[in-house]
Amino acid sequence: MDFGLSPDQELLRTTLRDFAARELMPHYQSRDRDADLPAALVRRLGDLGVLAPMAAPEHGGAGLDFVSLGIAHEEISRGDFNAAYVLLLSALVGAIVSKSGDETQKKSYLPPICRGEIIAALAVT
Repeated sequence: MDFGLSPDQELLRTTLRDFAARELMPHYQSRDRDADLPAALVRRLGDLGVLAPMAAPEHGGAGLDFVSLGIAHEEISRGDFNAAYVLLLSALVGAIVSKSGDETQKKSYLPPICRGEIIAALAVT
């Protein structure tokens, strides 16, 4: 059994590691102090396909597998833990809506989450 990353997973890792180094790390401390994650940065994560990444492509997702989701979290966390939290919430909410939502809910909620136009939230009691 081969436990290595696929070429697509390696490309994802390399792309997100570069993004984290160029766009997340340089201003992480100031964003963290200000408790500010700019909407443009969230939209950029959407452009990269890492918001609700396991949602089906017809609903705006990238259709990633669990290993790719882990890679995305690790690489985004490398540059900005708070941005990775947005990724985590979008993945959780995206999975819930994808699995349990009806088609109207999927079409309504998943595309704007995947594009980074809205930030998904989850309330747990």
